Amino acid sequence: MNNFLSSTRNTKQKIERLGEYLEKFKYTYKLKSQSVSTENEEKMMDNQLTAINDLFKKLSAEIKLDLKNMLEETEIEKETNTDKFYLDARMKHWQALTRNLSNVINEYRSVQIEYNNEEKEKLKGQYLIANPYATRKQLEDVVNTEKNEDILKSAFSLQSVKNKKHIIERAKCRNESIKSIVKTINELCHMINEISEMTKGQGEMIDRIEVQISATKNKSEKTKEELTSGLAAAKRRRFWKRIFLVLIIIVILGFSIWGIASLAPLLKRRK
Repeated sequence: MNNFLSSTRNTKQKIERLGEYLEKFKYTYKLKSQSVSTENEEKMMDNQLTAINDLFKKLSAEIKLDLKNMLEETEIEKETNTDKFYLDARMKHWQALTRNLSNVINEYRSVQIEYNNEEKEKLKGQYLIANPYATRKQLEDVVNTEKNEDILKSAFSLQSVKNKKHIIERAKCRNESIKSIVKTINELCHMINEISEMTKGQGEMIDRIEVQISATKNKSEKTKEELTSGLAAAKRRRFWKRIFLVLIIIVILGFSIWGIASLAPLLKRRK
């Protein structure tokens, strides 16, 4: 059990680190999107984003493997271990960790999609420098076709734009960035599908655990309610017993006093 809890804590910490990578990526990409940067500054931010991407993908794959091993170990434990509470606890921890991993990857993918859209808009802006009267189709082609580099070169070759070569190079870098983002998004989608496949078939076990925990909780609440009700009834019974006892004592004392009072005159006459 201690080894399992240690492994669970370790995996939880790794998922938290993924969350830190997510926040770093969001901060850097928004900084890049909202600031007017020089070419060198933009390259530095691109390198930072690429490094964060690599770290995120590597750690995600590592956590996915940890969870796969954890599930396999639980299946083996089910063959030899009869401690139902321990097995249920393993499954609950595994479920929570898998859900957390999927949530972080999904959020990271959403941020990648936002970043991709930002880069596409900037690439369209670069194209509009060369072709101010570009149609909507031309703008879509420049960001959605394999020949977008040729389209950019063609557009700039027809215009006498200052620093034309430099602008084409920056547009080319942005185009490569978009391709890299799309690749990352596809890899994340694939990883999410793999996690989904891994959790398939565990639903019945997880649902059963949920029902058992719910039933145990309800039973505990019912027992607590019955115990509370029983204690209250016992208190009421003790109260009325005391009242009844006091009344009996009062009656006995009354009869005693009345008897003594009745005998007093007779005793006086005898004297």
